[in-house]
Amino acid sequence: MVLGFMIVFRSNQAYSRYWEGAGLVMQVKGEWFNAASSLFAFCSSDPTRASEVDDFQHGIVRLMSMLYCSALEQISFCGNESSKERFNIFDNSGLEQQYHEFLQTNSKHKVEVIVQWLQRSIVRGAETGVLPIPAPILSRVFQELSRGVVTLTNAQKINELPFPMGYSQMLSVLLLIYTIGLPLTCGVVLTSWTHAGPVTCLSTFVMWAIMFISRELEMPFGTEANDLPLQEWMEAMNDSLQILLDPGTQASPTFTFSPTDLHGPLQESRAASAVRRSRARPSRARSLVMLKIEMLKIEELLVEGRPPEVPRAARVRGSGPMQMAPRARAAICLE
Repeated sequence: MVLGFMIVFRSNQAYSRYWEGAGLVMQVKGEWFNAASSLFAFCSSDPTRASEVDDFQHGIVRLMSMLYCSALEQISFCGNESSKERFNIFDNSGLEQQYHEFLQTNSKHKVEVIVQWLQRSIVRGAETGVLPIPAPILSRVFQELSRGVVTLTNAQKINELPFPMGYSQMLSVLLLIYTIGLPLTCGVVLTSWTHAGPVTCLSTFVMWAIMFISRELEMPFGTEANDLPLQEWMEAMNDSLQILLDPGTQASPTFTFSPTDLHGPLQESRAASAVRRSRARPSRARSLVMLKIEMLKIEELLVEGRPPEVPRAARVRGSGPMQMAPRARAAICLE
C-alpha cells in the first residue's frame, strides 16, 4: 500500500509538471506575440515615415523570433550550443555584426540581452515618432514583455529543479524489494503456479511502467518523442510573426453602415426574438387587461346567479381554488 501511494504521488507530480510546463511556454508565446502585435498597431501611418516604420517592424519581428528561440533553448538545454540546430528563426543578417558577436559572447544571457534590445528599440521608436502613442498606452507592451520573462523563469524551474533525489531513490529501492519479494510471497500463498505467475508478472510490470512514465513526464523540455513539441511551437511563433508583416494584416478594414442592412435575416431574427420574449414574459399591461376581462366574466355570472370561478390570473400558486391574489380580491371588492 505504501509503495502504491508513493508511485501514484510521483505520477501525479510528473503529470502536473508536464502540463504546467506546456501551459507556461504557450503563455510566453502569447505574451510576446501580443507585444509585437501591439507595436505594429501603434506604428505611425504617416507616409513620410513609411521607410522608418518598415525598418522598425522588421527589426521587431526578428528580435522577437530570436527572443522566443533563445527562451526555448534556455529551458530545454540551459545553454547547450547544440540546440541552435533545432530552432529556426528569421534571417537576421540585417543586424550589425557587433551585436551578433556580443550575443554570442553572452550566450548564457541571451533572453535578458534581447529583451533589453527590444525595450531600447521601443523607446527609440517613441522618441523618433515611429510610435506616436501616449506613454500610458505604450507601457502595455513593456508589461507584456516583463510578464513573458517572469513566465519563462517559472518554466525554467521545471527543468532546473528535478524531482527530489531522495524520494526517487527510496521509490527505486522499494520497487526492487517488491520485485524480489512478490514472487516468493505468491509462491507461498498461492498453491498453483498458473495463478502465481500472471499475478507476479502483471503487478510488477504495472508498478515499473508507472515509474518510468513518471520519469518521462517530469522533464517535458527535451528531444524525445514524449517531450513537448518545442520545435513546432517555434515554427508556429514564426508564422504568427510573419503574418504581421503582411499588408492585409496591417490595413484597417472599413465598414459603411446602410439602413438596408437591417432588413433580411437580421431583422427577421430580431422580430422572432421579440415574439418569443412577449410569449414567455407577458407585459404588465397585458396581464391587467386579461384580469379585467376575467372580472367582467365574474360580474356576468353574479348577475345570472351562478357561482363564479376564480380567474387564473388571480389565483395564488399553491393555494386552493377559491383563494385569490390580493390585487384580484381588491378588484372584486371594488366591483
